[in-house]
Amino acid sequence: GGPDSTELPEVGGFPHWLYVSVDGAQYRVAVMHTRGDSLPADAVRRQDRSLILAARQAIDIGTVHGRAGGNFDGDIYVSLKNRRAAAVSGRLAWHVPDAEWKFDRTWGRYNLSSYGETKVDFHVRTTTPAAFLGAAPRLSVEHTYGNDARAVELTYGLPVVRNMEIPPAARRVVADGRLDEWEGIEPLALVNQLGSEPASEDDLSASVRMMWSPKRFYVALEVKDDITTLASENAEGEWDVDNFSLTFDPFVRDRHYHRGSRYEYLGFMSTKATRLYLLSDPVASGQHRPASNVELGVMRRNGTIIYELIFDDASLSPLALQAGEKFAMNVLVGDDDGPRQPEEFTLLALAGKGATPYDPWPHIVVTLKP
Repeated sequence: GGPDSTELPEVGGFPHWLYVSVDGAQYRVAVMHTRGDSLPADAVRRQDRSLILAARQAIDIGTVHGRAGGNFDGDIYVSLKNRRAAAVSGRLAWHVPDAEWKFDRTWGRYNLSSYGETKVDFHVRTTTPAAFLGAAPRLSVEHTYGNDARAVELTYGLPVVRNMEIPPAARRVVADGRLDEWEGIEPLALVNQLGSEPASEDDLSASVRMMWSPKRFYVALEVKDDITTLASENAEGEWDVDNFSLTFDPFVRDRHYHRGSRYEYLGFMSTKATRLYLLSDPVASGQHRPASNVELGVMRRNGTIIYELIFDDASLSPLALQAGEKFAMNVLVGDDDGPRQPEEFTLLALAGKGATPYDPWPHIVVTLKP
């Protein structure tokens, strides 16, 4: 469907989708970036790959760090470097998705001499903490090289990282689903990431609480779902049923994503029991196996399913579960309303969109609080 996955996004490198439209005997195929932009069919012919590469390597954008429940109000920078002998001129333009983001200005121009560099500052603030859960602003950059006026256009997402601190447990936690030990820990709501919008809180809603103690990490996940789709008795990992997953990346720092470096735990209800599987393990071999080293307790209460999990340090190695440790993670809940409504699939998540348009794994960065 396109060039190799290692190729530049501007010339069709993955990740992208193929969008196929069918009308009777006529059909049309277009390449779509994950950010939703259509890639022109002649992109490879129109743009010089070396120019694109030089431009992409020359641009860096400051990160917006948002704390759970708080707003951001500060300066960010766009750093530009000219890696060629020919002079470069260009323009910057921010595309702001909604009123939750405010910029002191949304555009700027720049001129760079041979191998020169510059930095353009913007003041940014959010009007509500919900800004970190939706689409991030995007920056369009147009580079024009030399007298031949060859232009390269690039689009970047504003690097947004949602940060939160995880408090220590006040007493011993038992994975029984009763939540007796969670008094005073505020739940965080998961938000819709993919698929249809839930009709109500009873149709699908979820929240999560987290704590830690030395060598232990605790998660309490509460899910409301009016239609429960179960897996078969012998299932060993199901996505097309109601499920939840927790992902942990011990190696991520701030907005830098390392592909293949995360743990991914998938839980789902079968006709016999609730099962938890380890789908991805960055340290040990033998992926896709029962997560026998994670304690799991389940309870149904007033139309809500409560999952209580205890991870030990071996299940998240090389994380050191101690005060000050920082890592990336996410919590997701998938809802499949079954064969009667096969198109109804919804994915809720704790974090918002990825840090960049090409980030395949949205995440938050958590710090274990003393």
